[in-house]
Amino acid sequence: MKLSFVALVLVLLTLTQYVHSDSVTVVVKKAQLLACSCKLNSNAELKSFVDNEAKNFPYLEVKFNGGSPRISFLDDSEKESELVDISLMKSTEVVELLKTKGLVYQPKQTQESATDDVGTLVK
Repeated sequence: MKLSFVALVLVLLTLTQYVHSDSVTVVVKKAQLLACSCKLNSNAELKSFVDNEAKNFPYLEVKFNGGSPRISFLDDSEKESELVDISLMKSTEVVELLKTKGLVYQPKQTQESATDDVGTLVK
């Protein structure tokens, strides 16, 4: 009996979904951005991320310990579940990566945008 191409594709998709539905999902609780300060300072995009965006992720720790810029994702037992090289990423791509992995994103208010309950600028 010959299967048509479409039927074969459907069978393969069904099997793929079955295999992935039983896989274990690792929950990322926190992350560490690891890098050599000289490599980080020579990469304008990643320096911008550290200076402007890292503070918006309360569960992201920045550590200067040498090596190529990378992010270590940690599970609930503080064990590394994944290591991602970010040396070629833009700041916006790092933000999206962290959000995709489920890290909490809490933008900090700047003084110019902070207002009280009545809507007046707080200084």
